[in-house]
Amino acid sequence: MSGQSLTDRITAAQHSVTGSAVSKTVCKATTHEIMGPKKKHLDWLMEL
Repeated sequence: MSGQSLTDRITAAQHSVTGSAVSKTVCKATTHEIMGPKKKHLDWLMEL
Protein backbone atom coordinates (compact mmCIF):
# COMPACT_ATOMS: atom_id res chain seq x y z
CA MET A 1 0.00 0.00 0.00
CA SER A 2 1.14 3.52 -0.68
CA GLY A 3 -0.33 5.03 2.48
CA GLN A 4 -3.55 6.13 0.80
CA SER A 5 -6.87 5.42 2.42
CA LEU A 6 -9.67 3.76 0.50
CA THR A 7 -11.44 7.12 0.28
CA ASP A 8 -8.34 8.70 -1.26
CA ARG A 9 -8.15 5.92 -3.84
CA ILE A 10 -11.84 6.30 -4.76
CA THR A 11 -11.46 10.07 -5.08
CA ALA A 12 -8.36 9.62 -7.24
CA ALA A 13 -10.22 7.17 -9.49
CA GLN A 14 -13.16 9.56 -9.89
CA HIS A 15 -10.90 12.44 -10.86
CA SER A 16 -8.80 10.25 -13.16
CA VAL A 17 -11.95 9.50 -15.12
CA THR A 18 -12.77 13.20 -15.43
CA GLY A 19 -9.14 14.13 -16.07
CA SER A 20 -9.01 16.83 -13.42
CA ALA A 21 -5.52 16.69 -11.88
CA VAL A 22 -5.89 20.03 -10.11
CA SER A 23 -9.20 19.07 -8.49
CA LYS A 24 -7.70 15.75 -7.46
CA THR A 25 -4.78 17.46 -5.75
CA VAL A 26 -6.95 20.07 -4.01
CA CYS A 27 -9.38 17.40 -2.81
CA LYS A 28 -6.61 15.17 -1.56
CA ALA A 29 -4.74 17.99 0.12
CA THR A 30 -7.75 19.48 1.86
CA THR A 31 -10.53 16.95 2.33
CA HIS A 32 -9.10 13.59 3.33
CA GLU A 33 -6.09 14.51 5.42
CA ILE A 34 -6.70 15.15 9.09
CA MET A 35 -3.43 17.05 9.60
CA GLY A 36 -4.04 19.49 6.76
CA PRO A 37 -2.60 19.64 3.26
CA LYS A 38 0.69 17.95 2.56
CA LYS A 39 3.56 20.16 1.48
CA LYS A 40 4.07 18.11 -1.70
CA HIS A 41 0.49 18.82 -2.79
CA LEU A 42 0.77 22.53 -2.10
CA ASP A 43 4.14 22.68 -3.89
CA TRP A 44 2.61 20.97 -6.92
CA LEU A 45 -0.21 23.53 -7.04
CA MET A 46 2.26 26.39 -6.78
CA GLU A 47 4.12 25.05 -9.83
CA LEU A 48 1.00 25.33 -12.02
